[in-house]
Amino acid sequence: MPAGATVSWHPAADGALLRTVHWAHVAGDRLDSQGWGRRILFCGGKRDFIERHAESYHRMLARGCAVAAADWRDQGLSARQSCASEELFRHMKMDLARLLPWATETLGGPVVMMGHSMGGHMALRTLAARPDLYSHVSHLVLMAPMLGIAGPMPDWIMRPLAHLQVRRGRGEAYPPGQIPYGPGYRDEVRRRRLTGDRARFEEGFGWMEAEAGLAAGGATWGWLAAALDSIVELKRPGTLEHITQPVLFLLGSEERIVDPAAIRTAAHRMPNASLRTIQNGHHELQLDIDAVQDEVWSAIWQFLDL
Repeated sequence: MPAGATVSWHPAADGALLRTVHWAHVAGDRLDSQGWGRRILFCGGKRDFIERHAESYHRMLARGCAVAAADWRDQGLSARQSCASEELFRHMKMDLARLLPWATETLGGPVVMMGHSMGGHMALRTLAARPDLYSHVSHLVLMAPMLGIAGPMPDWIMRPLAHLQVRRGRGEAYPPGQIPYGPGYRDEVRRRRLTGDRARFEEGFGWMEAEAGLAAGGATWGWLAAALDSIVELKRPGTLEHITQPVLFLLGSEERIVDPAAIRTAAHRMPNASLRTIQNGHHELQLDIDAVQDEVWSAIWQFLDL
């Protein structure tokens, strides 16, 4: 992790504690009079934790940015089991709505919301529900945002099936293909779906071996039901269209986790959005091979005029 981090804990609306980190002072004296492109709130994906994106923080700080990040509830070192998994997305939306004002105050102005996968979904979901927060966000950078789930069944079949399992009292059980955290997560097939870089893939496990509390298992039926409900909300006409901030969508040509077609559709719907396809990029673009990352970060800096 970059030196000089400040770690703090923030109570959510229901009292659950959320872990945050920021490097405000590191770049603070280098912010220009506008400063918008140099204040970044990073939102990780499902099962992520703050430390997993240390390389990205190094890149941002080296570019002169002030940076903040947080652990979502139910993962990292934030509160675990603070709500039923089918209620998780509703709580995460409220959590992010509380963290945005904290980030703008801490970093000194409106932020770029940079979200990966579920984090990108939550950035859009929160802004769509809370137009009063628009003033806190200047731009959005969304890397493989979860706007649809790639899987053996389409969302319109999976969603009622997940809700049926929740009604049967199996909300905390795992669907086929999802497992508790364990050795299975190091599977080579799984690695190839996430990143082309074996070393960066393995680095995440090193953090969890050093701090067991960072580990998290796969999606439950309740998580899946809540995720698909939230996806449906973003597909409603007039929802994404009302988000007017400039948006950069980044999509890997080898994407296999989220639905590429849903990302392309969202980019077309939004009034100020652009889409960049990264050749040979996988789901975790910010943890992929050097050539992929070079293209990703070049696109980001160009978008932010940095």
